[in-house]
Amino acid sequence: MRVTKRNWTVSMIYFIVVMLTLVLRISFSLGLSSYVPINSDYLFTISVQIVIFGIVPFVMYSLSQFSFSDRTLPPLKSMAWRFGFTKKVSGRNWLRIIAITFLMMFTATFISWMWQSVLSALGFVQTSSRTEYANIGVLFMQLLMVGVLPAIFEEFTHRGLIFAGFRSNNLKNGWKLVLISALFFSLMHQNIRQTGYTFYDGIIMGLLCYYTGSIFPSMFAHFINNAGAVLSDYSSQQGGLYAYVDRIYDWLMSSAAGFAVFMFSVILAISLLILLFYRMRNDFIKEQTDIRLKRAVADGDIFVVDESIVTQKVVESDDANLNMEINASDNLVQSINNSIVSDALSSSASDSDLNNENDLTSEEKTETGKMYPINETTLPDDFSKDFDKPDRHRKQVWVWATIGVGVACAVLSFVWGMLR
Repeated sequence: MRVTKRNWTVSMIYFIVVMLTLVLRISFSLGLSSYVPINSDYLFTISVQIVIFGIVPFVMYSLSQFSFSDRTLPPLKSMAWRFGFTKKVSGRNWLRIIAITFLMMFTATFISWMWQSVLSALGFVQTSSRTEYANIGVLFMQLLMVGVLPAIFEEFTHRGLIFAGFRSNNLKNGWKLVLISALFFSLMHQNIRQTGYTFYDGIIMGLLCYYTGSIFPSMFAHFINNAGAVLSDYSSQQGGLYAYVDRIYDWLMSSAAGFAVFMFSVILAISLLILLFYRMRNDFIKEQTDIRLKRAVADGDIFVVDESIVTQKVVESDDANLNMEINASDNLVQSINNSIVSDALSSSASDSDLNNENDLTSEEKTETGKMYPINETTLPDDFSKDFDKPDRHRKQVWVWATIGVGVACAVLSFVWGMLR
């Protein structure tokens, strides 16, 4: 992945976030929380989620973006767009997101079981503290601490911040972005027990964020997943709907017939996940093609001969994908919806400011201080001056340092579990 000032800075911010989390975890293990009259688990969660995963990356990114932004948008609007807070998600995609979320929860159970089985076979002794649900207030507090806060602030950092720093105009690099965000997400937990299924969950939530362009689907999936775990733990102690789910799971894992049903269900669920993401991906590619076409028409790179023929006017773009779509004239004409072209032409013809801006160079646009509205036609593909130009003087040291710290923590937690 290319090294630019933006992703170099973002990876440095993320490394600082990881180190702060590690320092806080060590401090609490040494008894720091005993000096504060607050439940240590709650204090740790609030400190990590709100301060380390929320305030720290927000402030650091807000201050640092002045060094790599071309100022076409105010800082907060630029940040909101890059972090995925401005994109609307279609109703059809929301239906897919809901289905994907519950399929993710079910298949993650299988991934977690496999991962824990491997660790146990290697001699790892697994221990975990259990929350005692003495009253309904504990349940609501757990839903807040385990469900709401991580869904907001962990997604803000692991999808919002990472996507803001590493997402590029090259759609072929999408899988790298999803994998690196999932890897960071799994290693951020800093223990070997959670690494396996959190990496899997990170891939699912990363794909949701990438294909929709919005951070809200991943927040939704994150909350439902964590809230489900809390409700399951509560039901195991107090009874309720999830108690029946636990009984079904116990039957699936305790008999040969049950395990066969479980494996068949897992294969079916994974197949449905692939199908849903395939449909979502097709809509995403079509959307991106439509946006690029609108921008090409508005910029004058292509023009319309009549309502059914699109002709290339000038091809000087570095975007191989756009050139490929334009050059494939026969296929393009058949695939383009005429309304898309009409909308692009009408929007470019009716907006006199946009027409005037098309005559300016990028430097002149920046000097005018014009604040572009956030919409798919007028918003530039990227605000960075050097986004497509790798900085040869920089290396991805922060990425490798972050991975190194995460791997070291996972290995140490594994060794600690072996020595118990």
